[in-house]
Amino acid sequence: MKRVVKFFLNPIRLLIGMILYMVFHKNTNFGYQGMVATFCNTHGMSNKLIHKVITWFNKPYVFEEEVKGVLGVLDTQKIKQIVNEIEEKGYYVFENKLSEETVDKLLKFALETEAMVRPDENFNNSESAMRKLMKKRINREAPIAIRYDFITEELLQNEEVQKLLADLSLLAIAQGYLACKPKSDVLGMWWHTAFSKVENAESATMYHFDMDRVKWLKFFFYLTDTTRDNGAHQFIEGSHNGNIPRKFLKRGYARLKATEVLEYYGEESEITYEAPRGTIIAEDTSGLHRGNPVQKDDRLLFQIQFSDSLFGAESHTGRIDIESTDSELQKRIKAFPDVYELYTSDTFQYKG
Repeated sequence: MKRVVKFFLNPIRLLIGMILYMVFHKNTNFGYQGMVATFCNTHGMSNKLIHKVITWFNKPYVFEEEVKGVLGVLDTQKIKQIVNEIEEKGYYVFENKLSEETVDKLLKFALETEAMVRPDENFNNSESAMRKLMKKRINREAPIAIRYDFITEELLQNEEVQKLLADLSLLAIAQGYLACKPKSDVLGMWWHTAFSKVENAESATMYHFDMDRVKWLKFFFYLTDTTRDNGAHQFIEGSHNGNIPRKFLKRGYARLKATEVLEYYGEESEITYEAPRGTIIAEDTSGLHRGNPVQKDDRLLFQIQFSDSLFGAESHTGRIDIESTDSELQKRIKAFPDVYELYTSDTFQYKG
């Protein structure tokens, strides 16, 4: 009986959360939790339906200039081909890579800037221990945690990050996949280290799906040479877009062991992105994915996410000072204001 009540209650929570978002432009935790639970209960159909409604009211931009950027020059046919492959497999590895100069500058930032330390599951979370580890610059020879996360607000001030946010080729692929105006809403950079060499829920080295928004596309940028030994990203091909079995979804928004995931999908479905620095990957992370546990050395990753709307979880963000940003980003903000709403509107200035 309790399960039946929750089955009908969660869509109501979702609906109320959506109404409050549309009226006040504020996300609520109960609305977000309703979205996640309803996604799990309906095997993803709820998100597909909501996304369909969003695309009715949020028509794509028309790009007046040639679409080019870090992904190269993209005509309509090439964009469609890439989008079709992402829809089929859940991911796409681009031939073009970030320039060595861009990678070097982002790596320099990551070595010189303090990041939030993410402890492992066995960490002593006493107040004194947390104060000691709260924000540190990484020592690659002697890491003190499994993961170091850079603060979004500080990333937004970085010139190379601003150039990537303004990149028209990324916007075009995101828009093609979402079939509506994309909204930049998750920006992150982090180190994974060999501090813990086993699967760990705290550091996302166990399989999981993301569910911060209704529909989205992530771009991952490798900033260090990456192999299976130092934390290559892994994805279960075809598990995106609601294609996760009910036996996993019954657990809710849970972390899964690699053994049980591969037992269901088969080892041939596991894609391991072993690739050199500069590699760019697009992925629908509603599919099952993880960072392979680091066995030696470390890995540095940067990500940009574009979503169909900002409804869902509260965002860790900061504000872009338009007048002091990269000139190309200024141009994009004026041409495509919806894309950068999270970073330019006072409404969405959540901190974290």
